[in-house]
Amino acid sequence: DTQNPLEFVCGESLVFPGLDKAVQGLAVGEARELRLQGDEAFGAREEERKMEVEAAQLPPDVKVGSQLKVRGPDGEDIFVTVTQLQDGGKAVLDLNHPLAGAVLNLSVKLLSCEVAEELAPFEVEAVAPGDG
Repeated sequence: DTQNPLEFVCGESLVFPGLDKAVQGLAVGEARELRLQGDEAFGAREEERKMEVEAAQLPPDVKVGSQLKVRGPDGEDIFVTVTQLQDGGKAVLDLNHPLAGAVLNLSVKLLSCEVAEELAPFEVEAVAPGDG
């Protein structure tokens, strides 16, 4: 979409790895069709990324295939898919991205290329209970 192009700095891991790699070396105005494998886009599907929870913790109208937003251990939002509702009141959640493992077909066209401003270094502060 030339009205709302995606802007990013190559090599900074700001987009899918396959897209980042594919645009490197393109000339302005050049287009390319991409077929990105799962590990080049939303990541490979990891079967061990499943979690069993009490079904009572889920919304009452939940069913297999429902996608839910849950709070992760670090406070981040994680999207999960309900894959099983078991007898005994248990449910199985898939923590993979819904498109993990999917092949993506993309059409890209390089509209412009500029020297990027230098990104400011990250400042990291470790905070643990009792600090301060």
